[in-house]
Amino acid sequence: MNPAQELFGDQQDDDHQQNYIHIRNQQRNGRKSLTIIQGLPKQFSSKKILKHFKKEFNCNGSITEDPEFGKVIMIQGDKRKLVGDFLVHEGIAEKDFVKVHGV
Repeated sequence: MNPAQELFGDQQDDDHQQNYIHIRNQQRNGRKSLTIIQGLPKQFSSKKILKHFKKEFNCNGSITEDPEFGKVIMIQGDKRKLVGDFLVHEGIAEKDFVKVHGV
């Protein structure tokens, strides 16, 4: 079994790769910004992924429910590259299905 499956979800389908995962940076005030991750497959636990991001990247974050995009993870700081690399490295998404905007 894949380590990403053990940590973040119970099973993985081939269908989860159909949708893109979008990673964006939203500028706040001054040098402050938010990294927004949307489109994560439903079989992965957003809470566990956020917990890992907060511990690994030393930042705060939250999960919001959007009617159009589903669960959206927001973390403080510009962590687009780190988040994209993590999703590919852990096998949550293939590199072709991770869209990092603004890099």
